[in-house]
Amino acid sequence: MDTRNQQILAKPNSEWVEFDPARLCLTRHSSGVEPMSFTVRGRQLRLIQFMARRNHECGGIPVTCGPDALISAVWGSDRLSDPQSELSRLIYDIRHKIERNPDCPKLIISSPGIGYTLRTRPWRSNDCQATFTWGAPILHPRNFFGRRKELRQIRDASFVRPPQHVFVSGPRLAGKTSLLRFLEFLPHSTSEDLNAGFEPDDNIRRIAFIDLHDPRMWQMEGFLHAILARVGLRPVKVLDDFVTALSETPSVTIILDDIEEAASLDSAVWSALRFLGTSRAGSVSIVASSTHSVGALWDQCPQLRPVLRIASHEVPVGAFSEEEAWELINSSPLRFPDGEAQWIIDTSRREPCLLQILCDTFLKHLIDKESGDWKELALARCNVLAAARGSNALPIPIPLAVSPQEPEN
Repeated sequence: MDTRNQQILAKPNSEWVEFDPARLCLTRHSSGVEPMSFTVRGRQLRLIQFMARRNHECGGIPVTCGPDALISAVWGSDRLSDPQSELSRLIYDIRHKIERNPDCPKLIISSPGIGYTLRTRPWRSNDCQATFTWGAPILHPRNFFGRRKELRQIRDASFVRPPQHVFVSGPRLAGKTSLLRFLEFLPHSTSEDLNAGFEPDDNIRRIAFIDLHDPRMWQMEGFLHAILARVGLRPVKVLDDFVTALSETPSVTIILDDIEEAASLDSAVWSALRFLGTSRAGSVSIVASSTHSVGALWDQCPQLRPVLRIASHEVPVGAFSEEEAWELINSSPLRFPDGEAQWIIDTSRREPCLLQILCDTFLKHLIDKESGDWKELALARCNVLAAARGSNALPIPIPLAVSPQEPEN
């Protein structure tokens, strides 16, 4: 495990611990306070290693580990007269060793009826991406702008009981994956991680983000394994066991990014998800994205119809509003002149990907203090991306070059 993923960060303050497997110690850090180290051995070590490893496997996203998985990881096949009490006592001992205030734990969090979470973040404060990003999903909450209306629609539908199920639709490069990643990260964010207008989400939910461009997700075993692993449950290979495990687990949200990519999965998988989304327990919500509308998917991917039947909300993702476009432009470390900023908004028609490309090009132009025509370069970069992603990648046609000015007589 690399150093970055060994960091176990607290919420909501800047307190964290680092795990050094070579020295078998945890080092707690706090802003303005000298670090303190604690040796962990035996069962305490096995518990910390297991929880840290599960978070690492999910890219640093905190995984709530169920009691059964923790008991198995720590005690193996040993017979215990009261396993739950033994686990509670072990957690109690670790907290009294590493927590600043064991009665108000910040590092190992209890989720009643669900399990325990080792609080980590998939980023650090200095891990922000470039100011303007395109082509790849935005992974740090600080780089996420706009989409407050769409985010509210998704949360209001899927984070309630009984949950409703949401489909996010929009063209390629509209920002669907970035929106769903932000939804995944939000419960693990603090106010300092977010831009103005966003608030941390204190909902206790297990969220499984599944990238269906990953070919391992196109087989039933890989698909079931990924969902269970991301919500902290022991992986199974049989569909019946998968349904049983999720039926008994409260507050689960499954995010399926680009759902049509896995349309070849056995129809029984989609029927199982439909059952979980409509069962009396009402514990599983589904949020899926696609470049097609629900109606188009119904015609083009009949295998998905069991899940499409329970879609109660469709959230379209398209161009930014004028306010959102200005919010992105104003995030630049160097101020854009109003005329250039308005050209960027008008030319991009507020499409997020084009906004990002044009803003990035102009920012580099300002930093390098170049005298050339930055607009011609910006439009050329848009064309390169369009060619790489296909003719329909960008939502508006982009000219190959800026028309040359007529020479003066």
